[in-house]
Amino acid sequence: MNGKKKVIYIIHDLKIGGVETALLTAMPILTEKYDFRLICLGIIDSKIKSKLKERELNSIIEYSPYNPISFVKAWRFIISFKPDLTLASLWRANFLATLTVFFNKRLAFVSFNHSTKHAHLAENIVQKASVKLAKEIWTDSFSTSNFIQSRYNLPDSPKIISFLLRNVPAKKINFNEITEHKFMFVGRIIKIKRLDLIIRFSQMLSQHGFQYKIDIYGPDEDNLWQAFEDQISQETLNITYQGPRPYDELANIYTEYHHYVQFSDYEGMSISVVEAMMSGLVCFLRPVGEIKNYSNHLQNAIHLSNISEEGLELFFKTARKVLNDPEQMTQLSKAAKENWKETILYNQDLINNIDRILM
Repeated sequence: MNGKKKVIYIIHDLKIGGVETALLTAMPILTEKYDFRLICLGIIDSKIKSKLKERELNSIIEYSPYNPISFVKAWRFIISFKPDLTLASLWRANFLATLTVFFNKRLAFVSFNHSTKHAHLAENIVQKASVKLAKEIWTDSFSTSNFIQSRYNLPDSPKIISFLLRNVPAKKINFNEITEHKFMFVGRIIKIKRLDLIIRFSQMLSQHGFQYKIDIYGPDEDNLWQAFEDQISQETLNITYQGPRPYDELANIYTEYHHYVQFSDYEGMSISVVEAMMSGLVCFLRPVGEIKNYSNHLQNAIHLSNISEEGLELFFKTARKVLNDPEQMTQLSKAAKENWKETILYNQDLINNIDRILM
């Protein structure tokens, strides 16, 4: 079409999430610069769909991942479209891309990996196959890159693509004037996000007389919030569930708070933590996934490194000391913002690397 290079990107769902949100920021450039198709092997959020421009909507092709006939149709479309480059994120997408390349070795394929663990055996098998057949392996973090390299001993290290999605306004907070510490969390309401530890943190704040509020933002897809809400109500903790917010609204929401809290069992890049740091929030974090590579304890964040009772008590003691020291909070806030200056954005890094392969 008009001499443009043909590019396909395969994903699972198109809904609120790190991988999907990142891709959405690049959609305007992808659809303008290339003859682009987005193959979606799952759910497309109607709210996201309503915000896309006509050209972006027309680029999306939806297939059911659970219907073998639909899967074959997706495979046949890729073959007939004859893309110059196919990218795939997450395991079902990589399975489709790997299967396609297996039967047509001329197709160029990039396997984009976002995790340092496998959720199940199928994901493990697909990754082993995809790294063998892909032209290049991409990741979104040093942690994932090291994970892939250590498992497969690739001749070339995986290419790390920036997952910084936008420049979030930095806020200068006067920590001397805080009368109520305002904390926030952004993420799905799922077990691995460990909202139970946020509740423990809230209990500690209440027991030691801190004036505070903690607001929780994110979708409750598994209907888990009710159980937390019952406990919060019984103990009169100042935690409020604010529900999900569109991604484009969050940048301004960060500026309403002083602190960010996240105690997940597992994270990848964790864009919400990155953006909280960019905003200058003092972040109370578990150093999991890529978080341990871009945050440093008592330099630009406060780490909960051990969730044993002794580990929690040590963390709570450190947190109380920080929250009672406006000068230390000011230094942590400044260092958090400085950490993300002059980092290339995802959409530009993605396009630069697609162009590099297509040259």
